[in-house]
Amino acid sequence: MDYELTGKVDVSLNGVTIPAQFISDSGVVTTMTETVREISTMAGVIRVPTGIYEEAMSVFNVTLPNMNYLKVVFPDLYTASVDRPLVAGRVAFGGNDCVARTNTPLVIHYTCQANSDNDVYLPNGAVTASVELTQNATDPVVVAVTVQAQPDDDGVFAYLGTGDLTEPTLWNAAAEAYEPVAS
Repeated sequence: MDYELTGKVDVSLNGVTIPAQFISDSGVVTTMTETVREISTMAGVIRVPTGIYEEAMSVFNVTLPNMNYLKVVFPDLYTASVDRPLVAGRVAFGGNDCVARTNTPLVIHYTCQANSDNDVYLPNGAVTASVELTQNATDPVVVAVTVQAQPDDDGVFAYLGTGDLTEPTLWNAAAEAYEPVAS
């Protein structure tokens, strides 16, 4: 048997793909925790799944090449500089301005695989702003990213596996959709 779930991964969110070279070696951790109902009987405690998810999220660390790269993770909090809009800007956390955060699809894809058969897809993710920077002589600057899965229109938090059930596809980050693999 071949093990297909190996190798480096790319992460797509907010209309862009973060390549594996910027994802830390701790990888991506996706957690789905379903609640259970406990029923006490004379035969003991029976635990029955409820179909309700207490926890649904993906967590990964992005190794920053520069501070401007934060626009990929937090585009709603980013403002480009006036004099160098393509290469410099800043992300503002907090403040008095009201910021409407936009949810994003999140796709975790094995970099070298030709299609989406082994993808993790959160169709409606809320990126949580949580930053702890360590700036020293030996460690890279890394930002931890948590994407909380929100239910989509069908109530689905996540799909594990192929992006399309009718044909091979790959995620197009810019279009935020699965598209047929070109033959």
